[in-house]
Amino acid sequence: MSSFHLELKAQQLKADGNQRFVSGHYSDAAKVYTHILETCSAKVNPELIRTIRCNRAACYNELGKYQQAAEDCALVLAADPGSPRSRSITLKAHLRLARSLHGLGELEKATMELDRFRSLNGKSQASELSLRVQILQDQVEQDTVAEERCGLATRLLHYVVRTSRPAPIVIDDQVPTVLCSTNPPRIPTNAFLTHLVQKYDQRIMHTQEWTCWKCPAKAESMVHTPCAYFHLEEPVVVDLAQPICIHGGECEKEARALMAGQMAKLSARSASKA
Repeated sequence: MSSFHLELKAQQLKADGNQRFVSGHYSDAAKVYTHILETCSAKVNPELIRTIRCNRAACYNELGKYQQAAEDCALVLAADPGSPRSRSITLKAHLRLARSLHGLGELEKATMELDRFRSLNGKSQASELSLRVQILQDQVEQDTVAEERCGLATRLLHYVVRTSRPAPIVIDDQVPTVLCSTNPPRIPTNAFLTHLVQKYDQRIMHTQEWTCWKCPAKAESMVHTPCAYFHLEEPVVVDLAQPICIHGGECEKEARALMAGQMAKLSARSASKA
């Protein structure tokens, strides 16, 4: 069979595999992709093979075969020619590898893949953000179990929530002593901050009737931007919180942009005092 006809056959089989995947028949789709890889890999466009291998990784992730998915993604990334046309598959491979590593419990490595995805993509994406949240939640659970088993030492923490009100909301809690340094580990720190915000979000919402920071509508939730100062003698988390009316709306987007700017100023001020 000529290379032209072989590639045409591979494209037809790929379409069949894609349809099986969309229909939720992940095992059948994986078998179709495997057949293409075993019979066509050396004779068709390498970029088509990268696509098919990446698709098989997606099947393996859905089937819980995370090690096999990770191996496929690694091969896809290793064969990246670095061309603009290859970028789409490379992005998918980073995201699918992150999911595989998350499934394998490799939370730090999974986060690194998400960072690579965001760096290459130039912006965040809903599926990436969702996976980041899952990773942080798993890290919180792991840390909680570890603390319970080991009786991990903690220190008093002041959780300072600054809103549009003149006086901040101050809540005392505990922070693991292992985080109390000038350069605490990133994932445990992010996990702790996520846990802290989730723990007190409803309590803060119920302190009063909130109005959206941007419009007259009733606020339904808060945009939280916590920043940790664990190196202080009395560790502090400063959370710049803004009430918002609708998730994903313009008020939330503007609030996040404003808070990012404010946190950058706080960080710069803290660095100048160090």
